[in-house]
Amino acid sequence: MLPLLHQQPITHVEQLKRKQKVRECKVLIRKIYQSVCRMTGEDVDNVQTEIASTLPLNTLAAALEMDEKLKCDEFAATTKQFVLRIKGTSDSVHDVLRSLYTDELLYLCNWDGRGGKQPLSKFLLVSNILYDSFITYGLAMFEKQVRKAIEMSHHRHKQRIYRKRKTEE
Repeated sequence: MLPLLHQQPITHVEQLKRKQKVRECKVLIRKIYQSVCRMTGEDVDNVQTEIASTLPLNTLAAALEMDEKLKCDEFAATTKQFVLRIKGTSDSVHDVLRSLYTDELLYLCNWDGRGGKQPLSKFLLVSNILYDSFITYGLAMFEKQVRKAIEMSHHRHKQRIYRKRKTEE
């Protein structure tokens, strides 16, 4: 049996460095996208780049702000195109949900808002945009897949907290 490698926990400074690297990558991706669009003659969609820079949502305030923006039909249509691009040929609600919301935010939510948590089913990003992307599943199967993805997200979040606590001891 192979010995397990001890993984060091991620410190707060390392998390901030990673977030900074992600932001830098998003800026580079935007610049590359604009360059490619100029070469192909395609228009740069500023709304698409705005959506890409805000996802995954990591706070409740950001999720509520996104909900407000989705009330505008044009923004909702662009967001739906973006989600379809993320989905690609994948049939995994779990993967798409992970690219829309962080585990920290999903930990504050559940499907129907029980136990003092926020109802994810009420967010327009899930109820309208994501559901429309997986409409072939039907509502019952879609709901089951989202519930499972939320459960897995809660587990990942709890595991991170557990590992952090273990290393502090």
